[in-house]
Amino acid sequence: MFSETLFSNQTIDTMNPLGNEMVLMPKYNLTLNVNNRVPHTQASEQFDYESKMYACYDTSSNANVSISIYLHGTNGWWIGGWQYNSYWETMEIMLPGSQDGWKTVNGELVTGEGTYKI
Repeated sequence: MFSETLFSNQTIDTMNPLGNEMVLMPKYNLTLNVNNRVPHTQASEQFDYESKMYACYDTSSNANVSISIYLHGTNGWWIGGWQYNSYWETMEIMLPGSQDGWKTVNGELVTGEGTYKI
């Protein structure tokens, strides 16, 4: 597992990260998912998309390899208790045996979670 944390002195646009913040790329067939909307807050939206991931490794033919990428952007502040808002996205794929090439993966982006000033 590899993890990295970046701190910023600027507010992250968690409501509209596409085009404004770091997101996983590329995104193909980006679609607002109104059927499986994650009911975290009224402001939250869920988007589904396809992307590409390069996998190159050797393993036994009966092995299954799981690859996951997760990105999370959060603003946090203290006003009588911790409050936050965030966006996150994930891409995951399960691959059989050895691989060497580009694979199509499904991704999910959830925006607008948490507390927002009106």
